[in-house]
Amino acid sequence: MYVVNVKDAERFYLRMLLLHVPGATSFKFLRTVGNVIYDTINQAAFHRHLLNSDEEWNHCLHDTSTYRMPKQLRQTFAFILCFCNPTNVLELWNKYSIDMSLDYLRNNIEAASWNLALHGINATLVELGLSCASIGLPVPTQNVIEVQPYNQDEEREEAEQRISSLNREQLAAFETITRAIGNNNENDRYFFGWPWRFWQNFSLFNIIIFHSG
Repeated sequence: MYVVNVKDAERFYLRMLLLHVPGATSFKFLRTVGNVIYDTINQAAFHRHLLNSDEEWNHCLHDTSTYRMPKQLRQTFAFILCFCNPTNVLELWNKYSIDMSLDYLRNNIEAASWNLALHGINATLVELGLSCASIGLPVPTQNVIEVQPYNQDEEREEAEQRISSLNREQLAAFETITRAIGNNNENDRYFFGWPWRFWQNFSLFNIIIFHSG
Protein backbone atom coordinates (compact mmCIF):
# COMPACT_ATOMS: atom_id res chain seq x y z
CA MET A 1 0.00 0.00 0.00
CA TYR A 2 1.34 3.42 -0.93
CA VAL A 3 2.86 5.65 1.76
CA VAL A 4 0.71 8.69 2.58
CA ASN A 5 2.03 11.98 3.92
CA VAL A 6 0.90 12.44 7.50
CA LYS A 7 -0.08 16.03 6.65
CA ASP A 8 -2.87 14.56 4.49
CA ALA A 9 -4.69 13.50 7.65
CA GLU A 10 -7.82 11.89 6.22
CA ARG A 11 -6.01 9.63 3.78
CA PHE A 12 -3.28 8.91 6.35
CA TYR A 13 -5.81 7.63 8.92
CA LEU A 14 -7.76 5.82 6.20
CA ARG A 15 -4.58 3.93 5.30
CA MET A 16 -4.02 3.18 8.99
CA LEU A 17 -7.51 1.68 9.34
CA LEU A 18 -7.19 -0.37 6.16
CA LEU A 19 -4.00 -1.90 7.57
CA HIS A 20 -5.69 -2.83 10.87
CA VAL A 21 -9.33 -3.60 10.05
CA PRO A 22 -9.76 -6.93 8.22
CA GLY A 23 -12.61 -7.41 5.78
CA ALA A 24 -13.54 -3.74 5.41
CA THR A 25 -16.37 -3.32 2.89
CA SER A 26 -17.15 0.40 3.08
CA PHE A 27 -16.22 3.71 4.66
CA LYS A 28 -19.10 3.23 7.08
CA PHE A 29 -17.62 -0.13 8.08
CA LEU A 30 -14.27 1.55 8.79
CA ARG A 31 -15.89 4.32 10.82
CA THR A 32 -17.76 1.80 12.99
CA VAL A 33 -16.16 0.86 16.31
CA GLY A 34 -18.09 -1.15 18.89
CA ASN A 35 -21.42 -0.56 17.10
CA VAL A 36 -20.82 3.21 17.15
CA ILE A 37 -20.52 4.95 13.78
CA TYR A 38 -18.12 7.88 14.09
CA ASP A 39 -18.29 10.94 11.91
CA THR A 40 -14.70 10.86 10.69
CA ILE A 41 -11.97 8.39 9.85
CA ASN A 42 -9.71 10.16 12.38
CA GLN A 43 -12.16 9.54 15.24
CA ALA A 44 -12.48 5.89 14.27
CA ALA A 45 -8.70 5.45 14.36
CA PHE A 46 -8.59 7.09 17.78
CA HIS A 47 -11.37 4.91 19.23
CA ARG A 48 -9.70 1.79 17.87
CA HIS A 49 -6.76 2.80 20.10
CA LEU A 50 -4.43 3.00 17.12
CA LEU A 51 -3.04 6.32 18.37
CA ASN A 52 -2.26 5.31 21.95
CA SER A 53 1.40 4.62 21.21
CA ASP A 54 4.07 5.72 18.75
CA GLU A 55 3.87 2.46 16.80
CA GLU A 56 2.08 4.06 13.84
CA TRP A 57 4.51 6.98 13.69
CA ASN A 58 7.37 4.51 13.84
CA HIS A 59 5.86 2.60 10.89
CA CYS A 60 5.31 5.85 9.01
CA LEU A 61 8.93 6.96 9.45
CA HIS A 62 10.20 3.51 8.55
CA ASP A 63 8.21 3.48 5.31
CA THR A 64 9.24 7.04 4.47
CA SER A 65 12.93 6.24 5.08
CA THR A 66 12.59 3.38 2.58
CA TYR A 67 10.98 5.35 -0.26
CA ARG A 68 11.94 8.98 0.27
CA MET A 69 15.05 11.12 0.49
CA PRO A 70 16.34 12.39 3.87
CA LYS A 71 14.86 15.85 3.30
CA GLN A 72 11.36 14.38 2.85
CA LEU A 73 11.91 12.18 5.91
CA ARG A 74 12.77 15.26 7.99
CA GLN A 75 9.64 17.04 6.79
CA THR A 76 7.49 14.00 7.56
CA PHE A 77 8.99 13.82 11.04
CA ALA A 78 8.21 17.50 11.61
CA PHE A 79 4.60 16.99 10.44
CA ILE A 80 4.22 14.04 12.84
CA LEU A 81 5.51 16.19 15.68
CA CYS A 82 3.09 18.98 14.84
CA PHE A 83 -0.10 17.11 13.93
CA CYS A 84 0.09 13.73 15.66
CA ASN A 85 1.44 14.39 19.18
CA PRO A 86 3.75 11.35 19.53
CA THR A 87 4.42 10.32 23.12
CA ASN A 88 8.19 9.89 22.86
CA VAL A 89 9.63 12.44 20.46
CA LEU A 90 13.24 11.88 21.47
CA GLU A 91 13.02 8.13 20.97
CA LEU A 92 11.77 8.58 17.41
CA TRP A 93 14.54 11.09 16.71
CA ASN A 94 17.23 8.78 18.11
CA LYS A 95 15.93 5.85 16.06
CA TYR A 96 15.83 7.72 12.72
CA SER A 97 18.49 10.40 13.20
CA ILE A 98 20.93 8.65 10.86
CA ASP A 99 18.29 8.20 8.13
CA MET A 100 17.36 11.87 8.46
CA SER A 101 21.03 12.89 8.14
CA LEU A 102 22.22 10.68 5.28
CA ASP A 103 22.59 13.54 2.81
CA TYR A 104 24.86 15.40 5.25
CA LEU A 105 26.85 12.37 6.41
CA ARG A 106 28.62 12.23 3.06
CA ASN A 107 30.73 15.26 3.94
CA ASN A 108 30.35 15.69 7.71
CA ILE A 109 30.87 13.79 10.93
CA GLU A 110 27.79 12.40 12.68
CA ALA A 111 27.41 15.20 15.24
CA ALA A 112 27.57 17.92 12.57
CA SER A 113 25.18 15.99 10.30
CA TRP A 114 22.63 15.55 13.08
CA ASN A 115 22.87 19.26 13.84
CA LEU A 116 22.19 20.13 10.20
CA ALA A 117 19.24 17.73 10.12
CA LEU A 118 17.84 19.36 13.26
CA HIS A 119 18.11 22.75 11.56
CA GLY A 120 15.94 21.42 8.72
CA ILE A 121 13.40 19.94 11.12
CA ASN A 122 13.35 23.13 13.16
CA ALA A 123 12.76 25.25 10.05
CA THR A 124 9.64 23.22 9.21
CA LEU A 125 8.44 23.34 12.82
CA VAL A 126 8.87 27.13 12.93
CA GLU A 127 6.63 27.45 9.86
CA LEU A 128 4.02 25.50 11.82
CA GLY A 129 4.37 27.63 14.95
CA LEU A 130 6.62 25.27 16.91
CA SER A 131 10.34 24.63 17.41
CA CYS A 132 12.71 21.86 18.44
CA ALA A 133 12.88 23.37 21.93
CA SER A 134 9.11 23.44 22.38
CA ILE A 135 8.64 19.91 21.06
CA GLY A 136 11.33 18.20 23.16
CA LEU A 137 14.07 17.74 20.55
CA PRO A 138 17.73 18.75 20.89
CA VAL A 139 18.12 22.39 19.92
CA PRO A 140 20.38 22.84 16.85
CA THR A 141 23.45 24.98 17.40
CA GLN A 142 24.75 27.89 15.30
CA ASN A 143 22.86 29.65 12.55
CA VAL A 144 22.77 27.78 9.27
CA ILE A 145 21.50 30.00 6.45
CA GLU A 146 22.14 27.75 3.50
CA VAL A 147 23.60 24.26 3.57
CA GLN A 148 24.87 22.41 0.53
CA PRO A 149 24.79 18.70 1.44
CA TYR A 150 27.16 17.78 -1.40
CA ASN A 151 29.71 19.34 -3.72
CA GLN A 152 28.10 19.68 -7.14
CA ASP A 153 31.41 19.83 -9.02
CA GLU A 154 32.64 16.66 -7.36
CA GLU A 155 29.35 14.89 -8.02
CA ARG A 156 29.39 15.96 -11.68
CA GLU A 157 32.94 14.66 -12.10
CA GLU A 158 32.08 11.36 -10.44
CA ALA A 159 28.96 11.01 -12.61
CA GLU A 160 31.00 11.49 -15.77
CA GLN A 161 33.47 8.84 -14.63
CA ARG A 162 30.70 6.37 -13.85
CA ILE A 163 28.86 7.01 -17.12
CA SER A 164 32.03 6.09 -19.00
CA SER A 165 32.10 2.72 -17.15
CA LEU A 166 28.55 1.66 -18.14
CA ASN A 167 28.12 -1.12 -20.67
CA ARG A 168 25.97 -0.61 -23.76
CA GLU A 169 22.71 -1.82 -22.23
CA GLN A 170 23.20 0.15 -19.01
CA LEU A 171 24.01 3.29 -20.99
CA ALA A 172 20.86 2.84 -23.08
CA ALA A 173 18.75 2.52 -19.91
CA PHE A 174 20.44 5.52 -18.33
CA GLU A 175 19.94 7.75 -21.39
CA THR A 176 16.29 6.71 -21.77
CA ILE A 177 15.42 7.43 -18.14
CA THR A 178 17.35 10.70 -17.83
CA ARG A 179 15.81 11.92 -21.11
CA ALA A 180 12.34 11.26 -19.66
CA ILE A 181 13.27 13.05 -16.43
CA GLY A 182 14.44 16.12 -18.29
CA ASN A 183 11.62 16.35 -20.82
CA ASN A 184 7.97 16.37 -19.75
CA ASN A 185 6.93 15.93 -23.37
CA GLU A 186 8.47 12.46 -23.64
CA ASN A 187 5.79 9.89 -24.41
CA ASP A 188 7.35 7.13 -22.31
CA ARG A 189 7.91 8.27 -18.74
CA TYR A 190 7.23 5.03 -16.81
CA PHE A 191 9.73 2.20 -16.69
CA PHE A 192 9.13 -1.27 -15.33
CA GLY A 193 10.85 -4.61 -15.58
CA TRP A 194 14.32 -3.55 -16.72
CA PRO A 195 16.43 -6.76 -16.65
CA TRP A 196 18.45 -7.00 -13.47
CA ARG A 197 21.72 -6.91 -15.44
CA PHE A 198 20.96 -3.23 -16.14
CA TRP A 199 21.07 -2.47 -12.42
CA GLN A 200 23.91 -4.70 -11.29
CA ASN A 201 26.19 -1.71 -11.60
CA PHE A 202 24.81 0.19 -8.58
CA SER A 203 26.51 3.39 -9.75
CA LEU A 204 23.73 3.76 -12.34
CA PHE A 205 21.29 4.65 -9.54
CA ASN A 206 23.62 7.34 -8.24
CA ILE A 207 24.13 8.82 -11.69
CA ILE A 208 20.37 9.02 -12.34
CA ILE A 209 19.77 10.61 -8.93
CA PHE A 210 22.46 13.22 -9.62
CA HIS A 211 21.19 14.07 -13.09
CA SER A 212 17.61 14.34 -11.87
CA GLY A 213 18.65 16.91 -9.26
